[in-house]
Amino acid sequence: MVYKVPLALLSSFREEDVVVRGSDPRTLVKAVLEDDNHRIKAVQILSPGRSIAELVVLPPSVEIDLCLMDLHQEGGIIPVWSQLLKDRSVRLVLSVVPGFNQVAKEALRAGLRIVLVVDQPDEALVEDLKDLFVFFTRQPDVKAPVEFFYSLFRSFLTKRVESLWQIQEEHPSSYRYVTESGVVTLSERLDHTAYGSGLAGFLADHKLNLFVRKEECCSCMFFSHCEGYFKLPRDRYLCSAVKKLFALMRDTAAELRTDLSQAPRAAGADS
Repeated sequence: MVYKVPLALLSSFREEDVVVRGSDPRTLVKAVLEDDNHRIKAVQILSPGRSIAELVVLPPSVEIDLCLMDLHQEGGIIPVWSQLLKDRSVRLVLSVVPGFNQVAKEALRAGLRIVLVVDQPDEALVEDLKDLFVFFTRQPDVKAPVEFFYSLFRSFLTKRVESLWQIQEEHPSSYRYVTESGVVTLSERLDHTAYGSGLAGFLADHKLNLFVRKEECCSCMFFSHCEGYFKLPRDRYLCSAVKKLFALMRDTAAELRTDLSQAPRAAGADS
């Protein structure tokens, strides 16, 4: 189990594996370097600026998440981050809100990995997600992965189901999110969710309730991948636009699978 905790509450989690978050790179680095048990797996820098050079002294085993809270941040800062941390495992954590698309493309051009924090996107945001997915899969100079695209696309390509809950680091079997006030939840987007019988069994209860209420999930061909992810925090959210995104990913994966299956025959014919 990995706990995502604010720096102020780090001392309350002495035995658990943690991801620690804060806005000051210097204090986060200090916390990691003083961690004798090596339980800190990653640091999350909230609203990072240009002064993140301190992060280069972190042990290579510690991942770095740059959580971009303001999409209108100083221009040209993403290439600066990429250059400063070019030898590190870095992810740009980006909320799917209006304007995220262009920022994501800039980050991909700079070689940064991306994690998309998605909630219940409206139709316009889903169109932006589709556009970014096409950019991610079609641009030859894009090498860094974008989550959740990368894992879901791989799942469609290999026909091995991966849960969006696990990809988004919200699965009850693996993750906990600790709020600034110390409340333990599954994720920031679900910090006001009622967990009924508890966190461990929440996802199973959630899926059962969707079928008991005969939600659209009952006939959804993508349910094994999604598991009702988009039915929270508002259970009346309609997934018609999201289904189009999933269909695009499925169809693109099928196209690539066909191309790969034909490649050996084409090579043999040329010889």
